[in-house]
Amino acid sequence: MITVIYGRKDDDVLVAYKEAREQFLKAYPDAQHLGIDGDSWDRAYFEEITFGSSLFTSPNLVTCSGVIPLSDARECIESNLEMLASSPHLILIREEIISSDFVDKLIAVGATVFCKDKSSAELAKEKAVLVQ
Repeated sequence: MITVIYGRKDDDVLVAYKEAREQFLKAYPDAQHLGIDGDSWDRAYFEEITFGSSLFTSPNLVTCSGVIPLSDARECIESNLEMLASSPHLILIREEIISSDFVDKLIAVGATVFCKDKSSAELAKEKAVLVQ
């Protein structure tokens, strides 16, 4: 499961981020909350906590902030989007800026994407309108 919240670090973005995190932790009170940011990015660690099995344990909540601008992190996430989207773990990503091509890829795998108050459904509708 992937949820992405992006935009300037204002109240709307932080509230949406906190609400998504709290909803997941409420649904899975035994979940392990693991955080990664741009300064602590480690590909092997990210792969271990996101692709690891949760057959007999609660899924992980993996929060990422400031990792998409890193080429290795973006490549890792982008090349594994389908696997991350179908994972029992929640990958919660918060960024200031995400390119529109990356948003397209996220929407294509069913990720929930918020830009301030826009949901992925609204973004998809906007793109469909632009194409017509």
